[in-house]
Order: sequence, then structure tokens, then C-alpha cells
Amino acid sequence: MIFNIFTQTGTAEAPNALASLFIFLLPFLVMIAFLYFLFIRPQQKEEKERIKMINSLKKGDKVVTLGGIMGTVVRVDDNVITLRVGSGILIKFEKNAIKRKVGEAKIEKEGSKS
Repeated sequence: MIFNIFTQTGTAEAPNALASLFIFLLPFLVMIAFLYFLFIRPQQKEEKERIKMINSLKKGDKVVTLGGIMGTVVRVDDNVITLRVGSGILIKFEKNAIKRKVGEAKIEKEGSKS
């Protein structure tokens, strides 16, 4: 079909061939756009909010890491956050290893109830 578009010499059938090609590709383009707005866009928005949360961390915030470790922020450096996870136990993490603040989950649950 595509080969026939390039080999035809008449100008009357060329627009019909291009139109049929467009009609053939239209469902795929619509599906790609649908999947973009269903999966990729919300994930980008969530990641942007997570980065904003990580940059707003300060001493005393209670957080959960990606590994599930809960702790209190003791110190914030450029790319490293120090957490107190027990009495006198300090662990250093990269900022990207922080999943969420502990207090934010309670606010989200209360907001979804009303």
C-alpha cells in the first residue's frame, strides 16, 4: 500500500492514498495520546510534587524512605539528609531516597473522607 503511493504517476489517486494512510494511522495516534494523558502525565506531576516536598524538608520533619525506614530529619545538606531512626542512631540518605513526609499521609486521608 505504501509502495503504491510512491509508484503511482497519476495525481488523481495520490490524495486518496494519503487519506487512507491518515485514516489507517489515526487510531494509533489517538491511542498514543490517550496513554500519554492516562499514564505519563500524572506520573510527571507526582514526581514534580515529590521533588518540591524533598526540597522543602527541614530539621524536625518526620519522613519515610523508599526502603520503609521512618525517621526524623536532623540535618539537611545539598544532596544528603541525616535521619534519626532511634535513640542516638543517625543514618545518612540521599535526598532522592525520601518517599514522603509522615504528616502528609494523614492530611491526604482526612481530605478524601470529606
